Amino acid sequence: MDANIPDAYFQLISHTSELVWEHKTIGNISGSIGSSYITQGNVYRGLDYRALIPNYRNYGGGAFILENGTKKLTIEAGARYDYKWMRTYTLDFTTLIARSSDYNWQNYSGTLGGIYRINQHLSVNASFGIDGVRLTR
Repeated sequence: MDANIPDAYFQLISHTSELVWEHKTIGNISGSIGSSYITQGNVYRGLDYRALIPNYRNYGGGAFILENGTKKLTIEAGARYDYKWMRTYTLDFTTLIARSSDYNWQNYSGTLGGIYRINQHLSVNASFGIDGVRLTR
């Protein structure tokens, strides 16, 4: 065995971007809308053929909107949707058959909350959230 070759070698490459636009205040309402994107790839090489993390490609993105109004009563509402696709690559070293599997995730979430300021030292808060995930193969 060559002492200069690692038993396990990972190369994870990631690229991310995010775009957020904050609109001007309209009356007492302010907020933002945006999106994000990520792509990743993992390459495994080494002397040990048992890959700890399989080779894969991953793409994901999301979009959100967040608005809030302020006065004595502050109300904030938001919604977000995310999607992720992943393909894994594995090699059966007994049969030398390459295999790949695809995965898709979808997630949505929403929030609604409020703060009522009774005075400078006392306020009442309430919030409600919903979240859902769907995985398909």
